[in-house]
Amino acid sequence: MNWSYIASILLLIVFFGGLLFIFVMAPDRVGKTNNGFGPEWDCNGPPAGDPICIKRAMKPDKSN
Repeated sequence: MNWSYIASILLLIVFFGGLLFIFVMAPDRVGKTNNGFGPEWDCNGPPAGDPICIKRAMKPDKSN
């Protein structure tokens, strides 16, 4: 039996298991999205339920 072959398979299993753990346990760190809204929205995903999105206040125009 080729031990390097078995070790490489185990290493791949550990690597992909770690990636799966990161995507499941820390989705905010992987890819922060705005859930389809524009850049003027701030969205937070609570642990349970739908995301909560709040529109940012417009800055006043200082051209006067």
